[in-house]
Amino acid sequence: MAQHKTTSLLLTGLFFGACLSLQPCKACLWVHGTSLNGSAKRLEGGQLITQLREALKRVPAHENSLVQDHHDMSDEYPDADNDRAVLELLRGNTAQAVEMLQKAEQSKPGQYTTATNLGTALELAGDNAEALRWIKEGIHRNANAHGKSEWLHVQILLTKLQLQQHPDWLDNHTISGIEPSKLRDPHYSIETVQGVQSVYGQNEGSIRYSIGHQLIERMSLVKPRDIIVAQLLRELAQIEMHFGTIEQATEIFASSWKLSHGVSWVSQPTSVHFDSWRA
Repeated sequence: MAQHKTTSLLLTGLFFGACLSLQPCKACLWVHGTSLNGSAKRLEGGQLITQLREALKRVPAHENSLVQDHHDMSDEYPDADNDRAVLELLRGNTAQAVEMLQKAEQSKPGQYTTATNLGTALELAGDNAEALRWIKEGIHRNANAHGKSEWLHVQILLTKLQLQQHPDWLDNHTISGIEPSKLRDPHYSIETVQGVQSVYGQNEGSIRYSIGHQLIERMSLVKPRDIIVAQLLRELAQIEMHFGTIEQATEIFASSWKLSHGVSWVSQPTSVHFDSWRA
């Protein structure tokens, strides 16, 4: 039973370690660095940057030979069909996963996990419009879905649809919907399909949490040089510049540049970026 419980959460908590979780936990990491105004800064939250470092090193899950076989799963487990589909998705068998999840929805309609997993599978299959419909359906079924971070999956899919029509859309927009010029305001928040989200903070309900949560999962499913991942890293770096330290923001920005190699709207970080954001 423990094995099956783990697989049912693969797309909503893949590869997370206990103390490296984005959730607050005791004995986690503290970061020392420099604030945007040039003063020394010490804050809790090193687990986010540590998780991102590890995620950037990982190969996509379907290239991981350790992904377990689902054929020994018992049909008596209530989410067995859903879990089998998830494992096929992690193996890179996207079309098969979509078909399995559609059948799971027909046999046991109304489950939140089926809706969100089907949305993810359809996105990987290239059907962003249908993926968007199912991710929204997942939120409808569970308003607090995925640590209140599924709103960002909606934004990602909306961005992909915009890019299909307007390849330069990200020149003047962000995926998350943040306005970088407003990040100086410590009370800055935005309205999402899961309610108001504050920019700062490490817990559920903050944009920083949502971007980190979605990034770490997405890096387990996509190939390197993904422009969506690169842009999300850029937006996280902009937030980190104000919430965290220049050192962390620089590292995240550098990762964004590497992942978007050859893409004009993400530039290699320089002191100009930091000076332009300085209060």
